[in-house]
Amino acid sequence: MTGRARARRGRIRAGLSAAGLLALAFPGLAVPVLAQDEDGGVTLTFGLNSRIIGQDNATLEPDGSTSSIESSTQLTFGYRTATPQAFVAIDAATRLRYINDDDLENGLIDPGVTLSFGRNSIDQTLDGSLFWNETDLSQDQGLDDFDGTEGTRRTIGGEVLWRWGEDARFGGGLSLRHVETDYFDAPDENDTVRTTLGGDLRFDLTEVTALTIGASRSRFEEEGEDTRYTNSLDAGLTFDRPNAPLSFDLGLDDTEDGVRTRGGFGTTYETAGGTRLSPRIGLTRPATGGGLSPTFGLDYARPLPRGEVTASISQDYIPSDTDDSEARTTRVSAALNQELTPLATLSADIGLSEREESDTGEVERNASAGVTLSYDIGQDWLLDTGIRHRIRDETGEDTAHDTSLFVGVRRTWERRY
Repeated sequence: MTGRARARRGRIRAGLSAAGLLALAFPGLAVPVLAQDEDGGVTLTFGLNSRIIGQDNATLEPDGSTSSIESSTQLTFGYRTATPQAFVAIDAATRLRYINDDDLENGLIDPGVTLSFGRNSIDQTLDGSLFWNETDLSQDQGLDDFDGTEGTRRTIGGEVLWRWGEDARFGGGLSLRHVETDYFDAPDENDTVRTTLGGDLRFDLTEVTALTIGASRSRFEEEGEDTRYTNSLDAGLTFDRPNAPLSFDLGLDDTEDGVRTRGGFGTTYETAGGTRLSPRIGLTRPATGGGLSPTFGLDYARPLPRGEVTASISQDYIPSDTDDSEARTTRVSAALNQELTPLATLSADIGLSEREESDTGEVERNASAGVTLSYDIGQDWLLDTGIRHRIRDETGEDTAHDTSLFVGVRRTWERRY
């Protein structure tokens, strides 16, 4: 492997490639990656996941005490056609729900479809996607969901990323993302539109050192509020070291609330046995003022004889998806996946996510823990059974709890042509 190739690999592993810088500036910016398919052809996939779920507070209401039984069947479909130079893919999903809770609707919910495409040449790549999906917020209570507990959210948008000079000492890229978010029967939420345009340049200073400079501009429109703009500048420096590549970054965000400055460094260390440790640490001066505050992250993964254990912790200051206000977000999670027998697998996870608004000090927390046992019952069918407990807590509200038990079957079909 050449020094330049090692430098590129180091940038990817350290998470500070040019696309990575844009993701750091705007964590909501999903950067599509061109999937490779050397054989080409057409691939069709079909998925079915059907469950019976018993819950004591399905909507996580602070005073909720209504038990419910739900029958939920998720259907997925995927189409992909590819050559070594290009691909086009369509992914669709929906869920059929019946639940004996008058506050929730029965029938088809959470529909969504995504069209993605990509093309690469000797020195360039072009990737993009168009997406449309709806989410029932009454049951969308994941660790990172802070949108409320009722109504429906519809998201429509698209993004495109063009990169050039990937195999040269000098390269760069441009990205554009547009997302419209509409809420229905959600009195506490406003419709929003966010558009982000970004660009970056990469310079290979030596065979193992690279400098990346990026800039972006975001326009955020919220129903009934003034339009908000955010201009960002980023710079990153990576050093490709044999066992632990280093990355350094500096950034500045000029927001409507003030200027946010940030900086930090990180690395990734992997042992011969496959254990991977990725620490990062930094400082941020929030846009709303005050002194320097720490930001950090630590990702850990260790392979087991027949499984894997992972853990992560992070804290950062990022804009809210709902109103663009600055918020300190802290997240802790851990997961275990262990094969018990050739036919049985145990999965367990636990997590906590907290968001504190910088201007109001309001705090919202989500916590979740669950265990799932999966058993291969033959002919590619899997039987799942498990238990999960969820907690939601926010300023001014009582803590909400929900415990659910579930049993279900799932299968995926794949056909290649």
